[in-house]
Formats: sequence, C-alpha cells, structure tokens
Amino acid sequence: MAAVIELEGLPATDRVDILREHMLTARIPLELRPYPGLDIRVRSFVADFGDIQLLSVRAAGGQIERTARLAQDASIPSLLISVVESGTTLLAQAGRVARLRAGDMVLYTSSEPYVIRFAPGTVRLTYQVPIDRLGLPRRLIRSRVARALDPRETLVSVTSAFLARAASVARGASAEERGALQQPIIELVRALLTVNVADERPGRDALGTSLGVRMAEYLETRISDSDLSAASIAAEFGISERYVYLVLSRMGISLGDWVRTRRLELAAAALAKDTSGLLSISSVAYRWGFADHAHFSRAFRAHLGMTPTEWRRQSATQGTR
Repeated sequence: MAAVIELEGLPATDRVDILREHMLTARIPLELRPYPGLDIRVRSFVADFGDIQLLSVRAAGGQIERTARLAQDASIPSLLISVVESGTTLLAQAGRVARLRAGDMVLYTSSEPYVIRFAPGTVRLTYQVPIDRLGLPRRLIRSRVARALDPRETLVSVTSAFLARAASVARGASAEERGALQQPIIELVRALLTVNVADERPGRDALGTSLGVRMAEYLETRISDSDLSAASIAAEFGISERYVYLVLSRMGISLGDWVRTRRLELAAAALAKDTSGLLSISSVAYRWGFADHAHFSRAFRAHLGMTPTEWRRQSATQGTR
C-alpha cells in the first residue's frame, strides 16, 4: 500500500475532524491535540515495506499522543524509528524526553504512552517495525527509547541515509520492490539497538537471548544453500560450532534433522505445484540443497513414503478432482 493524505484544501474545522478520525483508525492509533489559535496543517505519505510501514509527515499546529488507553489496544506492538528531516520536535516516553533537530533519529514503542510535539513545518520519517520481527528482548528495546541518536555516529548516519533513501523511492516502487527492503531495514534497526552493548551485562544477556531467533532466521533464509552447516553458521555469527549446536538444542532444533526436513518440505511443495512436470527431479533436488538425484529420492521416500515422481503424480491427480 502507498497513499498520500492531503488536508490543505479543507476548512480548518474539517481538517481537525478528518485528521482525528484518520489517526484513531491508523495501524497505531493516536490522539490529536491541536494548539489553540493555530491551524492544523498536515501532509503525509504512507507506504508498506512488507510488514513495516513508513509514515512521512509534514505537520504544524498540534501534537500527537499515544495515550495510556491506546497503548493497551490490540495493535501489533511496534518499534518506531523517526528521522527528523527538517524542523525540530520533542518526544517523551518512559520518563525520558528527547529534543530533536534536523538529522537526529529517535526510537520509541507503541506499547507505552508517548507524546510528540513539533514546530511548524517539521518533517519526520517514521518507520513502524513489528517488535517480534527484531527478535530482541523488550527490556533492551525499552532501554533505548526516547534517546536522541547522534547523527555523527557511523551506524546512525548510515541507517538514517538508508531510511531517507528508501522513503524517497517508495512512491515509484512496486509492492514487491518495497517488500525487498524489509529485511535490510530490520537488520539496520537491530544493529542500532545492539551496538555498543556487548560489554554491558544487560547487553550480553539481550544478545544471547536473541541469538537463537537470529540463527533460526538465518537458517530459513539460507535453507537452499548446499554449504549450510554448523561451520557456516558459526562463521556468520562469530561463535564456535559447539555453541551453534548448544543454542539450537535449547530451541529444540537438531541442526541436521531440521535442515533435511525443511528442504524436503519445500521440495515437496515445489513438486506439488509443478503438476505439468516441467521441472526435472534433479533440478528440484539441486534447488533445495541436495547433491544428487539418488540421495534426494531416498530421503524423500523416507520422509513421505513415496518417490518424488509418485508424489507429483498424486498431487496432479488430486488437483483434477
């Protein structure tokens, strides 16, 4: 989804009513508090990057609040990352206040109340990332909210530039193109939350807690790699192979069995779709990380009780009924 909200041509009273209704029905509902004697002026652009939503806003004449009541609603708990492109703004959450100027970045969450005040003409980019996608403990995230991030720091600068560029191309990008940017955004935000915490006890605990989640995510994205192994996982995360097995075992995952089963599930799904037989069994085997046809066929029969050819034939028969 990508949409522009423009209220400039409406009477001032209508603007307030329409904007209030829009904000209360948004993905993360908010209250609008107009400033006495000032006209509300808002121009915003909304775009989805997979599960992430971008909200680009130029606004004047009021403040927005995520009240205690709204913070308990049924919306998906999200981390919000705001980059101030121009103007100044103030954000208060969790007993902290961040005063932000152009170029600054701040993090906050939808699961606690917050207030945002902005000077006339302020432009903010805000990305809403479901917290579950980050795979990090809530207490680590909470410790980072409402703190102005220094744009002179390398990671902050790189992340800010990436988010600004993603926002600038969003209007002309397809849903598929925007969706492809979801994972890079998640990785950058995850890095923002965990950088410089490795020497702190809370940071070590948080990184250790999230390691299993990040490993499982890595396994899923690399499942078709023929060289996927404890060694490649250890190299990716900078840990020993022994620790790889330990972390996965705590999650109830036996690495070899999990990889083989997942590959067979994906291969079976591919064969079930290819009822016309355009794909060779060997190409499916290779696509999902099996070294040769014979090995794949033996593993497939052991897992599903029939050969790949029989499975495809049965899928085609069932599809015609």
